[in-house]
Amino acid sequence: LHICGDTTAGLNLMESCGVNAISIDQNVDPATAVKTVKKAVIVGNLDPVNVLWNKTPEFVREKSKEVLDAGVALLAPGCGIVSKTPTVNLQAMVDMAKAHKY
Repeated sequence: LHICGDTTAGLNLMESCGVNAISIDQNVDPATAVKTVKKAVIVGNLDPVNVLWNKTPEFVREKSKEVLDAGVALLAPGCGIVSKTPTVNLQAMVDMAKAHKY
């Protein structure tokens, strides 16, 4: 389940829908989401514009690690990906997800 925006206050309601995963956008603190949601896994939440599109692969790796370290189960953009996002930035996100130790 994905709902755009800061859904922090509605995470419990989202989980009550019986979903297996909740995708959070970049406006939700990932550590708070992980702490709040008990049964569903958290997916997210790299900023698709201010991180993936407009920054360097090194910055993408750093932010990806922060999200993963917060306990997010599946690293993904917080919302839709900008069509001109550099492939190297997307690859940096994937590489960090593969390398991360849980």
